[in-house]
Amino acid sequence: MLWTDGNGNWTNDVRTARNENYYNPSARELYDYIEKETDKADSWDVVDSDAYDQLAYYCGRDIDDYDNREDLMGDCLLSIEKEEEK
Repeated sequence: MLWTDGNGNWTNDVRTARNENYYNPSARELYDYIEKETDKADSWDVVDSDAYDQLAYYCGRDIDDYDNREDLMGDCLLSIEKEEEK
Protein backbone atom coordinates (compact mmCIF):
# COMPACT_ATOMS: atom_id res chain seq x y z
CA MET A 1 0.00 0.00 0.00
CA LEU A 2 1.27 3.44 -0.89
CA TRP A 3 0.34 6.70 0.79
CA THR A 4 1.09 10.28 -0.16
CA ASP A 5 1.20 13.61 1.63
CA GLY A 6 -0.01 15.41 -1.49
CA ASN A 7 3.29 17.25 -1.88
CA GLY A 8 5.08 14.68 -4.00
CA ASN A 9 6.21 12.52 -1.09
CA TRP A 10 5.24 8.86 -1.09
CA THR A 11 5.71 6.06 1.41
CA ASN A 12 4.83 2.43 1.87
CA ASP A 13 5.68 2.59 5.59
CA VAL A 14 2.60 2.47 7.81
CA ARG A 15 4.28 4.32 10.69
CA THR A 16 5.34 7.19 8.44
CA ALA A 17 1.87 7.37 6.92
CA ARG A 18 0.23 7.59 10.34
CA ASN A 19 2.68 9.97 11.97
CA GLU A 20 3.21 12.40 9.14
CA ASN A 21 -0.29 13.07 7.84
CA TYR A 22 -0.20 10.88 4.72
CA TYR A 23 -3.40 9.67 3.07
CA ASN A 24 -4.53 7.05 0.55
CA PRO A 25 -4.06 8.54 -2.91
CA SER A 26 -6.82 8.68 -5.47
CA ALA A 27 -6.58 6.42 -8.50
CA ARG A 28 -5.45 9.41 -10.58
CA GLU A 29 -2.72 10.37 -8.08
CA LEU A 30 -1.42 6.81 -7.95
CA TYR A 31 -1.57 6.42 -11.73
CA ASP A 32 0.34 9.67 -12.23
CA TYR A 33 2.95 8.64 -9.66
CA ILE A 34 3.52 5.27 -11.33
CA GLU A 35 3.69 6.86 -14.77
CA LYS A 36 6.20 9.48 -13.62
CA GLU A 37 8.47 6.99 -11.87
CA THR A 38 8.40 4.41 -14.67
CA ASP A 39 9.05 7.06 -17.32
CA LYS A 40 12.07 8.38 -15.39
CA ALA A 41 13.63 4.93 -15.12
CA ASP A 42 12.24 3.60 -18.39
CA SER A 43 11.24 0.46 -16.52
CA TRP A 44 8.01 -0.93 -15.11
CA ASP A 45 9.97 -2.61 -12.31
CA VAL A 46 11.05 0.63 -10.63
CA VAL A 47 7.65 0.77 -8.88
CA ASP A 48 6.83 -1.90 -6.31
CA SER A 49 4.30 -4.48 -7.48
CA ASP A 50 2.02 -3.53 -4.56
CA ALA A 51 1.43 -0.18 -6.24
CA TYR A 52 0.09 -1.94 -9.34
CA ASP A 53 -2.13 -4.13 -7.16
CA GLN A 54 -3.43 -1.03 -5.40
CA LEU A 55 -4.10 0.75 -8.70
CA ALA A 56 -5.87 -2.28 -10.16
CA TYR A 57 -8.08 -2.41 -7.07
CA TYR A 58 -8.91 1.30 -7.32
CA CYS A 59 -9.82 0.87 -10.98
CA GLY A 60 -11.96 -2.22 -10.45
CA ARG A 61 -9.54 -4.41 -12.41
CA ASP A 62 -8.29 -7.90 -11.59
CA ILE A 63 -4.51 -7.76 -11.81
CA ASP A 64 -4.42 -11.50 -12.55
CA ASP A 65 -6.10 -10.75 -15.89
CA TYR A 66 -2.97 -8.94 -17.11
CA ASP A 67 0.20 -10.37 -18.56
CA ASN A 68 1.99 -7.03 -18.50
CA ARG A 69 1.83 -3.75 -16.65
CA GLU A 70 1.47 -1.63 -19.77
CA ASP A 71 -1.93 -3.16 -20.53
CA LEU A 72 -2.99 -2.72 -16.90
CA MET A 73 -1.96 0.93 -16.95
CA GLY A 74 -3.85 1.52 -20.21
CA ASP A 75 -7.05 -0.02 -18.88
CA CYS A 76 -6.71 1.83 -15.58
CA LEU A 77 -6.31 5.11 -17.43
CA LEU A 78 -9.56 4.41 -19.30
CA SER A 79 -11.32 3.70 -15.99
CA ILE A 80 -9.91 6.85 -14.39
CA GLU A 81 -10.88 9.06 -17.32
CA LYS A 82 -14.37 7.56 -17.42
CA GLU A 83 -14.79 8.29 -13.70
CA GLU A 84 -13.50 11.84 -14.13
CA GLU A 85 -16.11 12.52 -16.81
CA LYS A 86 -18.94 11.97 -14.33
